[in-house]
Amino acid sequence: MKNNIFDFLLIIITILASLGTLLDVISTHSEIKKYGIHLEQNHLARKALGKYGPLFLWAYWVFEGLILFLFCLAIMKVDIIFITVSYLCVLAFYTLLRFATAMHNFTGKNNFLIPIVRYIVNLINKM
Repeated sequence: MKNNIFDFLLIIITILASLGTLLDVISTHSEIKKYGIHLEQNHLARKALGKYGPLFLWAYWVFEGLILFLFCLAIMKVDIIFITVSYLCVLAFYTLLRFATAMHNFTGKNNFLIPIVRYIVNLINKM
């Protein structure tokens, strides 16, 4: 049987993931306003930004927040600790990547997670 601490951690990590995405959206919007859309490295995001403009960023944040919230609720209902811990670890890593990307966008400086982000973006671009 799961402990309530797991549910608490799920809520906290989900909120942090949504906050990380919000900061990434804000920093990306700022970068695009300053330097243009051509700096967006994700080809799919660049196409969507070209078609829908900044509205895409905000819609993406809302959509991702909804998905994160629904996954949080679903994982809270699962009574298998391995699944809960696995999801927490993956979401915590994803959250770190989001904050690292936002930090990079705001400061213009690389951090130790940016090579991982670039690797993931390159994988997405190859699709």
